Amino acid sequence: MKILSAFPKPSLLKKQGSRISLVTSTAYILLYLTSIILSGCGPAEIPASSDTANPSRTTESPQAVESPSDTPEPVTPAVVLAADETILDANFLSSLSHQLQEQGFALNIQSSLDSSALPSGIQYLLTTSTSDLLSVQNDLPDLPILSLSAVHGENENTQHLLYTNAYHQRAAFLAGYTSAFLTPDYRTGYVDLVGSEISGLFDAYGNGNTYYCGHCSPQYPPYIDYPAYVQLSEPYTSEKISAVLSTLQQESVTTVYLHPFIHSEELNQSLKDAGLKLIGNQLLIVETNPLFDLIIGPDSSAVTEEILPALTQGVIPEPLSPPAGVLINSGWISDGRMQHLDEIIKMLNEGSILPVE
Repeated sequence: MKILSAFPKPSLLKKQGSRISLVTSTAYILLYLTSIILSGCGPAEIPASSDTANPSRTTESPQAVESPSDTPEPVTPAVVLAADETILDANFLSSLSHQLQEQGFALNIQSSLDSSALPSGIQYLLTTSTSDLLSVQNDLPDLPILSLSAVHGENENTQHLLYTNAYHQRAAFLAGYTSAFLTPDYRTGYVDLVGSEISGLFDAYGNGNTYYCGHCSPQYPPYIDYPAYVQLSEPYTSEKISAVLSTLQQESVTTVYLHPFIHSEELNQSLKDAGLKLIGNQLLIVETNPLFDLIIGPDSSAVTEEILPALTQGVIPEPLSPPAGVLINSGWISDGRMQHLDEIIKMLNEGSILPVE
């Protein structure tokens, strides 16, 4: 009886082991190849978004960037002042420039009146000269022009900023008071302009004399009633000027006040050469005559406030009646006397003193 062992024979195990090893190796190879094939058939990686990598995607052409057009810079509206800056009233100029700037305007100062040199944004023209106005009006017929000169009536379409009769009377009174205040023996005189529309200036000048010295009687001959009065008519010829000077000398006048619209360098020089003290006027920003010993004029800031609507809104102001005062004092009036005179100026402008009753 054969007893079957539960374990195979060694020889049999050897043969079977070789076969198993071959099968196992083959199985591993097949498994490896299968994994490679399966990995190649798997889902592909999605590449990063790119127009070239994904041709099916609709792409938009880049918009062309338009270069900005040359937009002109905004032009600041300008008010041109044609005058020599060296002879401008400094207070008026400062006040005018400041107030225009607050209104959005630029003040452009030019030494000469030339239409080709005016800025493109000009809204208004101020000028102290009337000699070249006609050419400017021909070149720029729609340009508003405001003349600050005392000379008037030469050109059409130009508004002249004349002062009211009341202002001129206050100025004449102040000149009369100052004349008597400063002149030895009260020997004062007044040169009037024939045909002037201003009235009552000689009366105002005489009232100024009287307000200071009463009857103003001289202590020494000639014993005449001052102030002396003499007239001058246009044109201002040498013969007329000589006649005026002769009359003043005959009456021993030593201080003379000139009508505000008399402009004659020959007259001024003749009077000065004869040793007379001259009191003149400066209506706003005209040339200050070095021959004048005293200049009566308006308060510049008050004038600026009056003419500002004309410059910013095109509203021509009525003739002005600003406060009058002493603008130029060549040293003729001491500081102490000037303080006294300031009180008279204050009462005069407030209406406490009436130049003509």
